[in-house]
Amino acid sequence: RSKGIEVVSINTDQVKWNWRNASKKDRISWINVYAGSVSPILFDYNIESYPTKIIYNNKFEIIEKKMNFLLDLLDLK
Repeated sequence: RSKGIEVVSINTDQVKWNWRNASKKDRISWINVYAGSVSPILFDYNIESYPTKIIYNNKFEIIEKKMNFLLDLLDLK
């Protein structure tokens, strides 16, 4: 956040209980929501693998979708 970046996780696991337990265990500190395994988000954003990282600018336009490491954010202009 101090660098102007906000992280949001959207989980599409089949079992909500697994997501909830893993989130608590990992102490997820960013926005972390459960969408479910039949969520339209899978099709809307053409999710092909996990994790999928989609980077938006401050106008909510997609600027990057094929990013391997979150540290790559520092290289985005």
